[in-house]
Amino acid sequence: MKIDWVDSTPKKTIPIYQRLRNDKVLYVRRSVANSMGDLIRIDEDLAMATFETWLSMKHTVENLWVIRHAIRRPVKKELSAFLKLNRILDRCIKNL
Repeated sequence: MKIDWVDSTPKKTIPIYQRLRNDKVLYVRRSVANSMGDLIRIDEDLAMATFETWLSMKHTVENLWVIRHAIRRPVKKELSAFLKLNRILDRCIKNL
């Protein structure tokens, strides 16, 4: 079900996703990733800034998975910013 306030004020959702992005439960992380994927369509700059913030923190397998899952659509569309982010994720994963 669509929640209208998310589309009108997406920045309010970021603290929620911030807390849940490293959750041990895959279902929760998948929900965060899917929501961030939706956020990309609403406010690409906010989503990218959020991903950059998350990457500046301690890297975890869970967090990197959330970001990679969230950007799968723009990567398939070969959007340059997300292709670059995907390459960064590749390097982060190799360094874990």
